[in-house]
Amino acid sequence: MGERERARDFTDRARALGAFHTEHLRAAAPYRSLARHADVSPSTVIDWLRGRSFPQDLGKFRAVVRALLDETERADAHHHGEPLTVGHGFPHDRRPPRLLGGARLPQHR
Repeated sequence: MGERERARDFTDRARALGAFHTEHLRAAAPYRSLARHADVSPSTVIDWLRGRSFPQDLGKFRAVVRALLDETERADAHHHGEPLTVGHGFPHDRRPPRLLGGARLPQHR
């Protein structure tokens, strides 16, 4: 896969993550809260999750993903142990695979 295809794949997955956030976690994890985890502005997080910009520092993007994973686990705990419906091409355990151009995110514990 070439660089252009990897960038498109990343953008598609970031948009899917953004859709998941909007559908399931927006109230629990507002953009401002996600931005604090990554030390960026809320508008930067919005741009990433809408696929409008590519993160220059993938560590900051990972921080946003980790915060979303943490909120997903908290939300699951409050839904009587029933997992959230994920959809959008993510596996049922809510770990978005290969988001970072072929590099896997560290497994969330």
